[in-house]
Amino acid sequence: MTNPILEQYTKGEPNLEGTINHLTKEQTELLRKFWARILAEFEKGIDELHEPEPLVDGQEASANANQDSDEEDDSSPATMTASAGAASSSPSPSPSQATSEKGSWSLFGFGKKKPSAASEQDPEYEQLVKDKVPKSHLPPPYFKQLQARTIHDAFWDSVMSDNPDTLVLRFLRARKWNVDHAFDMIMKCLKWRLNERIDKIQWYGESRINYRLICKGLGYVHGTDKIGQPVVYIPARLNNPKDQPLSHMLRYTIYLIEASRLMLEPPAEKACLVFDMQDLSMANMDWPFFKAFLRMLTDYYPECLGVVVVYKANRIFHVLFKMISGLLDPVVASKIRFANSTEDLLAYIDEDSLIAEFGGKDPYKFEYLPPREDEDKPMYDTDAILEARKRRSEAIEEYQKVTREWANLDVTGEQLDKVSQERDAARNKVIEASRPYAARVRAKTLYHRLDVV
Repeated sequence: MTNPILEQYTKGEPNLEGTINHLTKEQTELLRKFWARILAEFEKGIDELHEPEPLVDGQEASANANQDSDEEDDSSPATMTASAGAASSSPSPSPSQATSEKGSWSLFGFGKKKPSAASEQDPEYEQLVKDKVPKSHLPPPYFKQLQARTIHDAFWDSVMSDNPDTLVLRFLRARKWNVDHAFDMIMKCLKWRLNERIDKIQWYGESRINYRLICKGLGYVHGTDKIGQPVVYIPARLNNPKDQPLSHMLRYTIYLIEASRLMLEPPAEKACLVFDMQDLSMANMDWPFFKAFLRMLTDYYPECLGVVVVYKANRIFHVLFKMISGLLDPVVASKIRFANSTEDLLAYIDEDSLIAEFGGKDPYKFEYLPPREDEDKPMYDTDAILEARKRRSEAIEEYQKVTREWANLDVTGEQLDKVSQERDAARNKVIEASRPYAARVRAKTLYHRLDVV
């Protein structure tokens, strides 16, 4: 039986079934029905939904744990300036927070124990990028007037400069075009984004990332695979769960996923993950994080994973994989491929694009470039932020109005085609208005400095 994942690489193009401009008539009708459900929920507040299940069993799963406080975020247009200013320091966590958040790690989750006291006392254990670079290189204190508070806010913060249908279709495909199931899934995802304050993570960008963790290059994006998907390299041997709190790993993972999304070029909508398992040891295993990572990919970033290439897996990983295989969605499991040589990797990544470390011709070696002076200067101009937000809000309102009409039409043919064209035009206005807004509410990343984005 042909594996559809491998078939894409044989053809040299991604499978576009169920994506924009590649929908059947039945799929288009389900998309309209799904939009009608979403639009009806947009004005409800965060408290009207059920709490999402925790990412990490028995632990505080927030990526924002112990990193920020509300006191830092009392900024307003009156207090922010047009020039680079000081960023507040993170407060020390309370003992109860530290116990719940820094908590346990173990191999496969058995015999949980805390990181050693030596690790927690290491100055680098909780050191962030903002602790290592000049304050003039950092984004300003978070602008609270921008805070996402409703499902509507979370949805449009998630879409930002993308085609809204791209996001919506991910959930429909993930739930096999069952509108009810897809609706439940997207609502839980948006609630999670509100709880995790993803908008705030994007605002602060790398400044709130663990400095030692990001310098390691435990996960980084470079180049594309044979079907145009960005490649995320994950050298597992660099991970030591005792080197940083679990919340720092979760926040770094969210940062990396959100940064990877900026590099998606249509028609590619997914990423290629290369898990480098060379020299993997027991000390590298972090079961609580690994389960949380799988949960993020399947529940909160559905249909973002194109293929996972596991490179030179050793006995330790095969034991782990045997234990987790039952937790994997069958579709996700089908995307996991094993590569034992450079030749195997070349089935997915062209030789010119494959990093030399893996036998390719690309000489790239990861090196972290810290934030530069004034790179986030647009984030200090609050008048410009509010004006950009106003223009984007007007474009979104127009798009929602025509989408509501499009979703509820009970006719087909020329009338539906006419409204569809109006909707396309309104969508383009949203995308056009979103780009300058995004540049003012999201800190620059390493990939902006490398001119990849």
